[in-house]
Amino acid sequence: MKILVPHAALIGLTILLVQWHSIEYWHTTVGEMGVLWSICLEACCLWLWWHQRRVMAALCTAVLASGPMLTLINPIVSEARIERAKLHAYTAQLALGEDTIQQLTHSLESYESTSQSRTGWASRIDDAQTALNEARQSQSKLIANAPSRPLNGWRHIEVAVKISAIILTMLTQIMAIRLLHRQLEARQRDSTHADSPKSGNTRLSQEEVSRLLAKEIQLSGKPQVEWASVHGLSAKAVSMIINHHTRASQGKECASKKQFQMVEKILLNPTIKAPSG
Repeated sequence: MKILVPHAALIGLTILLVQWHSIEYWHTTVGEMGVLWSICLEACCLWLWWHQRRVMAALCTAVLASGPMLTLINPIVSEARIERAKLHAYTAQLALGEDTIQQLTHSLESYESTSQSRTGWASRIDDAQTALNEARQSQSKLIANAPSRPLNGWRHIEVAVKISAIILTMLTQIMAIRLLHRQLEARQRDSTHADSPKSGNTRLSQEEVSRLLAKEIQLSGKPQVEWASVHGLSAKAVSMIINHHTRASQGKECASKKQFQMVEKILLNPTIKAPSG
């Protein structure tokens, strides 16, 4: 049992770390129900990995991990949007200043040209020159105070490190779950075999073979057909042995004595296969 404690503790720690970020994301997304969403997803992942439903477990894990990742990425995306908006506003203001200077310059040139043939334009020329000087000064200040692009390199690296940590945490959690499952399965199998007679002169009853076979297949987590194929048995024979008591009581066809003996040998020594033919 002591061997199992580190695996269970590691799984618990990884759950806490992932949930710390996951709950924050789901709470922001769906409100108060976000806590239930996050915990439910974690429970689904644990159940699917424990029962070796790898495809669904991988999809569930991807959804669960996406929450913490988006929580880390969203601030950077928001900052980038704000910076783009500031840059766009600055560019528009700069273009407006250039247009104003061009208009004032054109007006000043027009006034000066008209003043050569007419009198009374001095005040307009002075006003236009003053406005033009102010516009140029304003444009110079605007250029001098141009927004600098933020150096987000370290920020990106920091987020990348955190995302990598989450991915490694999830992968470690999966490995710990599978290892814990295999060790518990091995303990249960050893316990089952310990309860079985080891003497070559003592045979198991057909009811015992039926019961132990059903338990062995359940512990393996494999369908009957796959388990039978792995051990060189027919799926029909395995099914008949598991349901031996029911079939016998109903007078239906039952597995042969030879098939019971082959299954008994496999149960007492899982590494062997039934002889072909």
